[in-house]
Parts: sequence; C-alpha cells; structure tokens
Amino acid sequence: MKKSTSRVVIVFAHENHMFNLMGEVVRQNVTGLQWMASEAWSTSIVPQTPSYMPFLAGTLGIAIRRGEIPGLRDFLLTIRPNNKTLSSKDNNFVQQFWEATFQCRFPPSPPKWIDEGGKLCTGQENLATAETEFLEVSNLRPEYNVYKAVYAMANALHDMLRRKGLIIMSHCYELQTTVLISLPVNQLIEGHRVTIGIK
Repeated sequence: MKKSTSRVVIVFAHENHMFNLMGEVVRQNVTGLQWMASEAWSTSIVPQTPSYMPFLAGTLGIAIRRGEIPGLRDFLLTIRPNNKTLSSKDNNFVQQFWEATFQCRFPPSPPKWIDEGGKLCTGQENLATAETEFLEVSNLRPEYNVYKAVYAMANALHDMLRRKGLIIMSHCYELQTTVLISLPVNQLIEGHRVTIGIK
C-alpha cells in the first residue's frame, strides 16, 4: 500500500479483518489515504479505535439504512420452548437458546447437573429481563430490508389480486398460473395476516 500510487482504499471486510489490516497500517505508518468503508466495519468500533483515528480520519462509510420492524420485539417475547406453533426442529433451537440464555437445562439434565448447582429450565423464565442480543431490535439493517421487501411483495400481490391481473404499461394481463404464497410473518406486520392466494 505504501508503494501504490492510489490514494483511495475501498475495503469490503468484516470488522475482525479490519483490526488485522489496521494493525499493519499503524505498524507501517501508512498515512495520506482516503478510506471507503463497507457496512460491516463502518458501523463498528473500528473507526473509533483511538490508535486508528489518525489513519482513518475522513473515512467515508456506506451503511444500509436501519429501521424498526413494528411488533418484532413483542413477537420474539412470545417465543417459548414447547410452543405449539414451533416445529420440532425449531423447538430444539429454542430450547438450546433458552438453556444458553438462562443457564439452565431442560430435563433430562446432564449427570450431576443439579448436584453441581445447576438449575432446571421451566420454560417460564422471563425473556424480557434476559440480557441477550436476541432481543436487540433497534439496529436491524439487513433484516429491515428483508421486512420491507416482504411487505412490498405482499402489497403488490394484494393489488394484483384486487385487479385480477397485472397492469404493465396500461395493459392488463390476466394471471394464468396459480400462485400460492403463505408468509408466516403475520405477527410482524402490525396484525395483518400476509397470506395471499392468486388463481
């Protein structure tokens, strides 16, 4: 990098890789560069690391817009182990998450678990008071884009269903194929069930 005539460095990397790269930049005292950052590290702590600040001053960071998904946190708080709405595979994941979050085990517990001071999970532990990133929904960026895409698609399909066809350049094309879409996100879209059938 020191020998390059380029003065702009565009880095698409995870923040962990940036720590390695910046360690080398500091070690070799590579200065005078304009940095462009991808979302993965522009929104992380890398640019705020005191020893990197002289090198990253003026960095241009590109980040996906963040947004709130209405009802997501409330929906996540309804998830419980042995929830009737979960498949056995999903429930297994929820049980593992529950055990890790509350430092407990569901019966049958491992040998000597109780004797060594371990507690049993009841499934009624309070998820709202748990310290877990799982419930941190204020900084969702890619997830918010998925939410918007699903919402846009649902509205477009609903509009097509109402019109009984697809309008392109003022021409109405009737739908000839059967499309059935069922999106299990009804709790996420403010109480509106997103299940659309088009024939």
